[in-house]
Amino acid sequence: MLGGKAYARCISEISQQHQYISPHDHGHSAVCMVDPAAQGNCTPSANSIGPVGGVAQVTDGYNQTRNYMSEEQNYLLLDGSFFTPPKPTDNVTSDEIGWWSAAISDANGNFAPPYPTLTLNQSAPFTSLGLTFVFSSLTGDYCTSLQIVSTDSNNTQTTYNVSLNSASYVWEQQLTNIVKVVVTFYSTNKPSRRVHLSEVLFGELFTWTGQNIFELSILEELDPLGNSAPPKEAHASIANNLNYFNLYEGFLQKKQQFIPSLTLLYGDGTSETVPMGTFYLYNWRNDSNYLSSTLYARDLLDLMDGTTYYKYTYSGSPITLYNLAVSVIQDFQSQAGLTVNYTIDSALQTISTNGVLPSMTHHNALMYIAQAGMSVMYIDRYNTLHIKQSVSMQPLNPMPYTAELTLNMQETYPKIGIQDPYNYFTLNIYTSSVAGSASTIYSSTIPVNGQTSLWVTYTTPASASTCSATVSGGTLVSANYYTNAAFLTVSGSGNATITITGEIITSTSVQSVLNTAGTQPVNTVDLDNPLVTDAAMAANILNWYAAECQNTYLYEVEGWGDPSMECGDCLFWDSQYSNGVKQAKLIRQEFRFSGTLSATMNGKGSG
Repeated sequence: MLGGKAYARCISEISQQHQYISPHDHGHSAVCMVDPAAQGNCTPSANSIGPVGGVAQVTDGYNQTRNYMSEEQNYLLLDGSFFTPPKPTDNVTSDEIGWWSAAISDANGNFAPPYPTLTLNQSAPFTSLGLTFVFSSLTGDYCTSLQIVSTDSNNTQTTYNVSLNSASYVWEQQLTNIVKVVVTFYSTNKPSRRVHLSEVLFGELFTWTGQNIFELSILEELDPLGNSAPPKEAHASIANNLNYFNLYEGFLQKKQQFIPSLTLLYGDGTSETVPMGTFYLYNWRNDSNYLSSTLYARDLLDLMDGTTYYKYTYSGSPITLYNLAVSVIQDFQSQAGLTVNYTIDSALQTISTNGVLPSMTHHNALMYIAQAGMSVMYIDRYNTLHIKQSVSMQPLNPMPYTAELTLNMQETYPKIGIQDPYNYFTLNIYTSSVAGSASTIYSSTIPVNGQTSLWVTYTTPASASTCSATVSGGTLVSANYYTNAAFLTVSGSGNATITITGEIITSTSVQSVLNTAGTQPVNTVDLDNPLVTDAAMAANILNWYAAECQNTYLYEVEGWGDPSMECGDCLFWDSQYSNGVKQAKLIRQEFRFSGTLSATMNGKGSG
């Protein structure tokens, strides 16, 4: 939540990159064409590692967001702008530090041998038009001289000597089928400094600013009932006057990061740049003359909707919703090759389940977990995944000021609609048991030529510890069993028949009912969540859900746009009849920039 309100015109910036850059010169335009596969295939290592940070963070797709304390001379300011680095027990993904070398440069900014060296090993060759080095942009510290040695798939080495002049430096160089990059650092731009490298990007960095953006649209949504967790979406039509896309057309990939920001200019001449989120490219279009391009991107929740969580294991023993959520996120990270910055409400550590979670997308698995914990799931503007308990008509996050959507921020008076009230709610409570004998839970024939690995899903869930696979017409090399699926490696030539047996898990349910009508129900809601396994959990969820359903007033306003307000905030919606009276939670807003900023805002309240 950002303080203040925006009553001035807005300049828009877009960075398609792994690093958010906010240049003060709004006439400068830039974009980054990075290779997400190369980022995910890279294993970094270093010969000099300081006591804080981690070299693995150099290629994880995140970058420094804070000034961290360290003991270099003439470095630490006692003005509150520096932060204590996180402890090893902290969630390091939410406090990115990057690689700090143990070696410190001398009074002239030079390192002594052995020089700090970073090695980037690739599990698959990559081709790039350059690399981008992101150092400590917030403090302006960077290395000025380095050597780069690349090794291609034919074991041919090429040496480059590079001089840098900024904390975010694009090294433009054609790299083809590279399997290894070794970077040696010789000097820093200030004396007594470590190498502080936040990120290495496999690609080039550019940024578009207002004059090169025809249109920008950003849609944010939040479902306070937890029935859905829609991804944020961003569209941008940008000028191709510098012919970037003529050269980079072949380097556009899905999952490339796309980071828009809005710069607000206030009446006193000051400005504030507001990050609007991190999005991942899923489509792009060019016009027939390549004079403009349109990019389409969604946030991390969309990627989670494209991968499957197979690894749930039912043991009969309860697991906390917190630990289950962590296991789902970790499995997504492994599949997607991405590092996820996440925050899970500590209240979920006190809620346990022994339910059977089917194979489903990581997005839906986390959504079930969130709803079972009376929570909502969303990605904030700093690309952090939140699973957070919500309370009716209370903001998701503390608000530093009383938010009011005043009339001078509106182009139209609020449109107010009323939903039908819901007053009868049901929710199934599940009990599961394991059969005492094994039966066939999977059988299929697949073509095999050499060795192949695959996921198979069962016709019915089974106890993983009792599962066993046999292969006729081939050889079973390895097998890992879970509640709903198995990961098998099979070798052979021709058709192989796979048969898996295991003890089936059977689930039964009873219905929990909440009737708030007092008499005959008017509208009913039937909820179903496989993680609900006791009456107390069901009662809590039904009461939480019913409280949200009392908010039947829907507000819609066309306004000038205030990016300091976020979905989940509780606002007072002024009208021509009253000010500061009608309160509703902001559940949807769409920002539109085409030279000026406008927005559509939707809220849900009790009237």
